[in-house]
Amino acid sequence: MKTLFSILLFLLLAASVVVEFTMLSGEQHHWWNSIPIFYGLFGLAISIGLLLLSIGLRRLLRRGEHYYD
Repeated sequence: MKTLFSILLFLLLAASVVVEFTMLSGEQHHWWNSIPIFYGLFGLAISIGLLLLSIGLRRLLRRGEHYYD
């Protein structure tokens, strides 16, 4: 099951890259569309931001070890 999921995920990634460089290459509506890997870097930055936000929230909302006892 894990291998099938990995293969499907890889195929989806490959299809996304093909679509990005073939079908969407002529769409230049915004300045950031001229940067080839902008959306990948943007997704990475947002993911890292969400990770850091969740770490901060964990520290803010953390309870003591014997809070529920």
